[in-house]
Amino acid sequence: MTNPNSTRRTPEQWHTIIDDFSASPLSGAAFCKQHKIQYASFSKWRIKLLSSAKTVQPTRQTSSSFIDLASLTDQNTQDTMTWHITLKLGNGVELVLSQA
Repeated sequence: MTNPNSTRRTPEQWHTIIDDFSASPLSGAAFCKQHKIQYASFSKWRIKLLSSAKTVQPTRQTSSSFIDLASLTDQNTQDTMTWHITLKLGNGVELVLSQA
């Protein structure tokens, strides 16, 4: 039995929805409630699109860069340098990595 309130969406529509969610400050549940989207379908498509995005080249350029932490080790003596990295993820969320 199908839900009379459910809407069939194309993969392209789900891609747009997931992009809109990514730009939103809302949680997944709040976003779905606000946009009248089934949370289970949203979660399924989000996982599906995120996993397929790993194999597709990004369409837009980002300002991020890669830091090879192995380069922070003295290759001759295998001594480890002290480092401290803070990643600012937005909305006041920060990820701190340290090596002493």
